[in-house]
Amino acid sequence: MENSLERKVARNKNRGCLVELLIASLLSLLILAAVAIPDFLKFQGKCGASESKCNLRVIFAKQEKYFKKHGVYASHTKDKGCFELIKWKPSGKTIYNYYCDTDVILNKKGYNDCHIAHVPPVTATSFTIYAVGNVDNDPVCDVWTINDAKVIKNVVVDP
Repeated sequence: MENSLERKVARNKNRGCLVELLIASLLSLLILAAVAIPDFLKFQGKCGASESKCNLRVIFAKQEKYFKKHGVYASHTKDKGCFELIKWKPSGKTIYNYYCDTDVILNKKGYNDCHIAHVPPVTATSFTIYAVGNVDNDPVCDVWTINDAKVIKNVVVDP
């Protein structure tokens, strides 16, 4: 009888240690998550900015190619949009919406809450392309532009 009582006491002590170990592990994971999540969000924002700058450079190159062939920059016509004329579509899932004249390509991640009210029209000798996106789901949208002089600007910074 005494042996079985000692075994029960020993088992209960082991269970207590296991529960304490699980609680300590859980607290460690929560602290690690609290430190890592803000850094991850900053990294994700940088990736979004890289996406927009890369796509804007490709659009610029395609506009230049179109200009060399036709003598004017591609703009919206009655049957084709700017992006269709330069034969550009974003690959994969994008974070940003892209604007050229009145032509718009919306992102594929569902963050369509960022829009530009007025995009300057493309002329025969000038253009400005916009990339607008919300990289971290806050109220501020990130806005990048590229123009015919190949100047890339971060017009509105999503902090």
